[in-house]
Amino acid sequence: MFSFLKKKKTEAKLATVLSKHANTSITSHSGKHESTELYFIEIQHPNGATEEFGVDYRLYRKANRGSRVRLYFDDYILDHIVIGT
Repeated sequence: MFSFLKKKKTEAKLATVLSKHANTSITSHSGKHESTELYFIEIQHPNGATEEFGVDYRLYRKANRGSRVRLYFDDYILDHIVIGT
């Protein structure tokens, strides 16, 4: 009963930020300029494996090389990322 009120079961994993980069693409059509910025961080898991994630600007700004990052998974699906833990 009320199983939907139960807290989501999440698993946390620690990793380290190796690098970050942003891609900016500018397109123009009909004399208008539109800019799109995408932000990425590359992390390293304790087992040495690396992985890259697209993140929002707030997380990108916080991600300094060597920062600790905590990845929260819900049933093996990445739920959210916390940087600086």
